[in-house]
Formats: sequence, C-alpha cells, structure tokens
Amino acid sequence: MTEVLLEISDLKVSFGSTPAVDGIDLVINRGETFVLLGESGCGKSISAMSIMRLLPNSAKIESGKVVLDGEDLLQLPESEMRQIRGGKVGMIFQEPQTSLNPVMTIGDQIAESLSWHKKIKGKTARGRVIELLDSVGITEPDRRYDEYPHQFSGGMKQRVMIAMALAGEPELLIADEPSTALDVTIQAQVLDLLLKLQKERNMAILFITHDLGVAAKMANHVGVMYAGKIVETAPRNQFFKKPKHPYSQKLFDALPSKIKREQEELNQKTDQDKSVLLEVKNLDVHFPIKTGFFKKVTGYVKAVNNISMTLERGQTIAMVGESGSGKTTFGKGVLQLIRPTNGSVLFEGTDLASLSPAELRKRRTDIQIIFQDPYSSMNPRMIVGDIIEEGMIAQKIGKTKKERLKRVEELLEQVGLEKEHRLRYPHEFSGGQRQRICIARALAVDPKLIICDEPTSALDVSVQSQILTLLKDLQNRLGLTYLFITHNLGVVEYIAHKVAVMYQGEIVEYGDVEQVLYHPQHAYTQKLLAAIPVIETGT
Repeated sequence: MTEVLLEISDLKVSFGSTPAVDGIDLVINRGETFVLLGESGCGKSISAMSIMRLLPNSAKIESGKVVLDGEDLLQLPESEMRQIRGGKVGMIFQEPQTSLNPVMTIGDQIAESLSWHKKIKGKTARGRVIELLDSVGITEPDRRYDEYPHQFSGGMKQRVMIAMALAGEPELLIADEPSTALDVTIQAQVLDLLLKLQKERNMAILFITHDLGVAAKMANHVGVMYAGKIVETAPRNQFFKKPKHPYSQKLFDALPSKIKREQEELNQKTDQDKSVLLEVKNLDVHFPIKTGFFKKVTGYVKAVNNISMTLERGQTIAMVGESGSGKTTFGKGVLQLIRPTNGSVLFEGTDLASLSPAELRKRRTDIQIIFQDPYSSMNPRMIVGDIIEEGMIAQKIGKTKKERLKRVEELLEQVGLEKEHRLRYPHEFSGGQRQRICIARALAVDPKLIICDEPTSALDVSVQSQILTLLKDLQNRLGLTYLFITHNLGVVEYIAHKVAVMYQGEIVEYGDVEQVLYHPQHAYTQKLLAAIPVIETGT
C-alpha cells in the first residue's frame, strides 16, 4: 500500500505581479519518483525551492500548502526549517561545482552536514563520511576524503553532492536537473546510482528535468509543467504511451528522432556540387607536460592524435564523443585557433597551417564557428546589430554603413528574428534567440564551412529542434557545409550525413549515420548508444 510523503496543494509563488508558480498540486509517495518535466522558465525549480523555503527575496509565496509527513513546511519557523533542509529533505543541484566550497575538502563538507543534522563528529563522522563516499561509488574513499572539489571530475562531483544529500538520511530527495551537465555515459551512471540508493533507503525523489529520456528512466509518475502550471499528471507508462495535453505532445514532437528530414535533402539534388571542401590529413594536436622548477617537458597530452577526414560541400559530419575526447580541440585545430603539432588542413586545396596570420585572417570569411554558450561569446555591452556587423567590418564586407545595416536586417530575418532586434542587447533575448543571433553573425561573412561546437546542448528540447531545423534549412538554401560537434547522439540522426566517433583523441568509428547509429562496430560507440535513456512511446 502506497503512503503519501509529500503533498503540495494550490501553491502560488510570484515575483512582484508576475506569477512564477500558479496554483500547482502534486503528491509524492514514499519510495517513488515523481518527475517534474518542463522547459526553462516554466517554474520547476521555483517549485522545488518553495519546498525548501529557499526562494530569493524578490519571490513571495502567495498561497498554498507544502505538507511533508503531515506537517505544513510553509508554517514552520526558520529554526525548524534548518533542521528539515539536509535532514528530512535533501537536495542535489544541476551544477555541483557551484554548490561545493572550493577551499574545503569534500570530506569536511559532508562531515558538516553530519555534525548539524546527526550530531556526529570526530573520528565517527570521518568513518561515516567514508561509508557514504563508498556507497555512491567513489573509489578509495579514505584517500579522497582529504581531496578538494577541483580534484574531482564532473561526474565524481555529482556523486559527492549525492553523498552530502544522503548524510542527513532524507525521506525526500529533490534532484534539480542533476544530470543535465554530464556526458551520456556519466549521466547513466548517476541515474542508476539514484535508483539503487532509492531502493535501498525507500526514499521518495522529486526529479526535475527537461529531458524526456531521463524522465522515462526515472519516473513512477510524471507531471508536466508549463507557464507555472502543472498541465498533465499521469503514471509513467500511461504518459509515455499517450500524452494528453497539447504541450506534452509538443515535447514529444520536438525530439530530434521524431523530426522528419526535409523531403529533398541537399545532397540528393542532381545539381549538388560534391567536390571536397575540407581535407584533414594526419592531424595532431599535442600539449606538452612540463614539470619541475625549470618546467622541463616530460611528455605530451595527445588531445588529437593522427586524425584524417574529408568533408564534401553541402555535407554535415557530426563528431561525437564525451567531454575530453578531443572534439573541440579538433575543431579549433581545423580553424587554426590552436596550431596543430603535425598534419595538414586543406581548405579548397590550400593548407591553412602554411598561411601567415594575415593570410589566415582573410580566409576567416570562409570558415566560421558557432559556440555552445551564445551569451558568453557575445559582448554584453554591444547591441546585436553591432555584434553581427563586427565581422563584416573586419573583413571589409559592405561598402557603406547603410549597406551593412541592410545586410544585418536581412540576416536577422533569415534566422527567424525581427530586424528591429538589432537595437537590443544580448541580455534581452532568450537562449534560443541568442543562438540565432550567433548563427546570423556567422553567416554575415558568407562562410562556406561552419563549425558548430555543441550549439544545442544548453537548449530545451523544443528550442533545440528549432535551431536544428534552422541549420538544416540554411544548409539547403545556402549550400553550407557543417562540422557538427556534439555529445548528444540524439541530434545526429537529424542533422548529419556522416558520423565520426572520437575517443581519447582518436576517431574510433566513422561512417554513414544509419550505419554508425544502428550497426555500431566499436565497443565505445556501443557504450555511448547503450547509455542513452530509451523512450518507449505508444503507436
């Protein structure tokens, strides 16, 4: 028999006159996972923060109840809430790096929680922390107790955060996008770990995500949130078999695997120029390891090791692999933003590595790059029109200011924005709109090749689908060639013609999309594909 642990009723939270959470109701049973699903800005995290009563000063709870184990948390004094936080209710955040104190050992940080909630100190606390670290899969926990956050990988930091959340033996664990920043294989490990710990401890979990695949793996029940409201609630199997609300259906329709390719692919047109645009031969990018007082070179990190690749005009090659595999370094090596150690990069027959800085600057019009985080790649003090025009001025494109202004307006409309947007600043746009601006900036100098470095990984699923569709449409209309760098195999089937799988600086598998995704030969490719959460939908 199920037993209710948390019940939220008619919760309303506002920022001034703007409602952020608009009368939500949800129930979480002991030992079960309730997945709160929705895109950025819908109110998921604000709902979670309301449970913990950790809202910013500008937010106000207007009404509602948050009843945990029969007690309304909204009515408790702050002194009692301090015992609840980290005690009965634990929380894991999306980015562990910002949640951990960089000047304290991870062991001492977990021990703090034990001291506060369990009154355990000294050698007893150290022993308990080591047990917790071991339970979340951190090897050599006795040694790693005394290490600092910067000595841990992203996945290991997230395991530390889970250990910290478990220290108070919570009945409810709130996990706010805990796997979004992780590679697919590390994500799978963290999700499996949470499911294992939940079973062992009979914990309830409120799991917040925008990823349908993650929701399918984790949920007992799903609540879909949109514009501050929960618009649909259903058991997991029922929801994934037949979502009822139009917004829920829209999320499924936005999955890259569900988006139909254009009826006429550019590479299927009889008039398509299939000549080689880019040829990379035996490319190496090695970074020296320097040790000792005199910084003597004692070895090399082979970030990119002996890679060869040919890219035809109008084609997209997706380069996939986990963080640290060498994907981005390879892209920068092609652009000569990092000078290769060995090998050649032939663009239209010219070896870019042989060009002088002045000659290379002229060729920058032909090769552009779109980055993962559009906001950090734009000057926040410049208006959008000037950001797009900047490259045109540098490359002497457009004879007059008026001519360049007309081109800027055309570009904005080409990427689905309005020409009036040229007068706004980057902070006035959403993440998806900023990425469109970056695409317009790249197009401003009429490139032939665009290197897309994780351009959709920071975006919600529906915004991601819009950007992928835009890139595909621009390729068809303008004859663009893409090198598409990603760790998300879900986008590859839609955007790419060929796939290169990178592992430890080398390409371990290469071929057509269908061949690599459905008949992988290399063990690493098989591992990546196996780690992707499966969404089983109805017909």
